[in-house]
Amino acid sequence: TPIWKLRRKLRRKLVEAEAEAEVEAEAEAEAEDEIQAGVSFELESPRGIKFLSLYALRELTMRKNELKALENSLTKQITAMRTEVQSVLRFLEPVGADIPTDNSEPSFWPINSWEKYVQFASSPNEHISTLKSLLRSCKRDKWSDALMAMLNESLSKEMQAVINLIGSDMRSRAVAAGVATNLTDAQLGFQSTLLSHFQKAITFIYGATAEAGRPSEQSVRNTCRQQLKHGGDRLKGRSHRTGSQLLSGVQTQSPASDSAVQRQSLVQRLQAPLLAAPYKTVSGGSDSKSPLLAAPYKRQSLVAATPSPLSGSAVHKTVS
Repeated sequence: TPIWKLRRKLRRKLVEAEAEAEVEAEAEAEAEDEIQAGVSFELESPRGIKFLSLYALRELTMRKNELKALENSLTKQITAMRTEVQSVLRFLEPVGADIPTDNSEPSFWPINSWEKYVQFASSPNEHISTLKSLLRSCKRDKWSDALMAMLNESLSKEMQAVINLIGSDMRSRAVAAGVATNLTDAQLGFQSTLLSHFQKAITFIYGATAEAGRPSEQSVRNTCRQQLKHGGDRLKGRSHRTGSQLLSGVQTQSPASDSAVQRQSLVQRLQAPLLAAPYKTVSGGSDSKSPLLAAPYKRQSLVAATPSPLSGSAVHKTVS
């Protein structure tokens, strides 16, 4: 490239830069004149400098609020898209379609083990982004239903049953489950790990004031506490009702139940002749037994031949 072309190009760039600088200077001068026209003091004075500083801070705050509003809008759109994708995936799953999965945070939510819960309580920052999106997608007509959905998105039913609000005995429970931790009971409590994120999600969904539909923070706290308590009660009920059979999924019969069945069968066999006796005809004098009861009587002939203390007289009457 000839030198004269390079010089011409450089000169053109300098002219463009000077023109841009002049435009910026004119814009600054116009803005300064506009600001100066609105105040009664010189902008170069200490008071003017303070005013300009506050003015610049105000502009930055407004810009920050605009960016925050844009972030919230984009978050809502992403949440809606994610909800729609999950709905489509649930529809396609029975068909056996190839369902894409998000491998960025595989199956961390809902938390379904003490290991994951302690991990989140110790270092939550790496999982906050996903949790925030999950909680914000739980919008319901009733805020109490939204809280229940948030609990199900963040904690499995089993973990809801062993976690409480203030953390009572939670460290010992974690250790008993084989997860060693230096966190205290209070640090493991729901109000220390997840409640604040629930409060922020409720504010995002229902607004920041009661007039907008947001429940009080105390109401949110109490509802979470009650739901966790109900989870513990449900787990206790299942344990008392079925014990280890619920965990294994296999129903077995105990010796006590076997003996009860045997006793019931024996009583039924001994009662069969008693049931057949009333069907003897009185006027005709012939033995006309009911077809439904005669067959059981014949099958129990051996039993009828062996009187028992409970039914000997009845058996004797029938045989005669």
